[in-house]
Amino acid sequence: MLLTRSSSSYRKAVATLTVAMSFAAHASAQGGMALTYDDGNGNVLPYRLFLPPGINDPGASFPLVVHLHGAGERGTNNTSQLAYINGLINTTQSEHPAILVVPQAMPNTRWDNYGSSEFSLPMRLTVDVLNQIEQLYPVDTSRRLITGLSLGAFGTWDLIGRLPGHFAAAMPLSAGGLPALAESYAETRIWAHHGGGDTVVPVGPTRETIQAIRDIGGMPLYSEVQGGHGIWQPIYDDPTGENYDWFFDNLQPELATWQYDPTTGSIKLDANAAPGGSIFSFRYAVNQLDLLNVPAQVLLDGVAIDTNQFFSFNDNRTLIYSDPNRVGFTGVLELPGLLPTGLGFVELMGLSSQHFYFSPETGTNRRFFNILVGTEIPEPASLVSLGLLGGVLGIGSRRR
Repeated sequence: MLLTRSSSSYRKAVATLTVAMSFAAHASAQGGMALTYDDGNGNVLPYRLFLPPGINDPGASFPLVVHLHGAGERGTNNTSQLAYINGLINTTQSEHPAILVVPQAMPNTRWDNYGSSEFSLPMRLTVDVLNQIEQLYPVDTSRRLITGLSLGAFGTWDLIGRLPGHFAAAMPLSAGGLPALAESYAETRIWAHHGGGDTVVPVGPTRETIQAIRDIGGMPLYSEVQGGHGIWQPIYDDPTGENYDWFFDNLQPELATWQYDPTTGSIKLDANAAPGGSIFSFRYAVNQLDLLNVPAQVLLDGVAIDTNQFFSFNDNRTLIYSDPNRVGFTGVLELPGLLPTGLGFVELMGLSSQHFYFSPETGTNRRFFNILVGTEIPEPASLVSLGLLGGVLGIGSRRR
């Protein structure tokens, strides 16, 4: 339902929001405005609204962000849905000014409604609220953004699948979509995150969804991080700023490339794209003993080096590099025939149990390789990934 400025529902919404704002004039940005939407048929949706500084400035225009919470935050208190997203709230009030809407689904409901042609009830009410917000505030409709965790990630996939191209960017955490909807998903910039050890929502469907989008020429980003289900706190806190730079401004993250060649089983590791262009420590592990075929020599920018001078191995399952001086190496490192041949992206991710590195510029912030499948390392400006964090990640340069 799209409200018009002449409708009685629109006038009622304006009055409700005006009263709410008068009571919330001195509320902190952290709490936002506690509002309620009533569709007139007995269906009520609590939600929080956060308005950025400058909302009343002449000519102002802001992105519209919606966050969908997880199953544990369902209810009617209009508070629980704010768990885990202090970082998102703060960034919409400061570095990336935006209008942020955080609805709360009622108990025992879902955001998604896979298999049906209709929205779920809380999603339908949320769409009504978003339509109201666009009528009431200066929204840049080319910058609608959506993110959600766990149950909310299912909802994020569901909404971008039903409304192809409506949202400029989506960031689902810890849940996958439906591979059959790949063409619809490809209309939206996507950066999905999932824990490789998730036992609550298995990671397999997320890998398959990402691969399905890439199979039709889409370019989503995918970050499979160490950990289980609850990976969202550091992502929303975003200590490097890269998640939000991508989300709001489509800026390319600095990610070292780990490229697998399915014809030879060789790996090329490109440190040039890492922060500062170097890596001082990394670890790559597979989940089966004796799966790694350790080469006698590795190549650094084409120069042969004895493997034992560069790496240590653990049970032919873990590859370890560490420079105690925290300087590291630059350039492209090649490990001939390290892995079995013929693996696709889903199979490669299925056998990889660890894949992270550290760069001097990021200190103790663990980073995850941009894992690709192919024979050539693409240039960053035309990066088209078949791997972990791939795709055309954006334009422009980093502000940090």
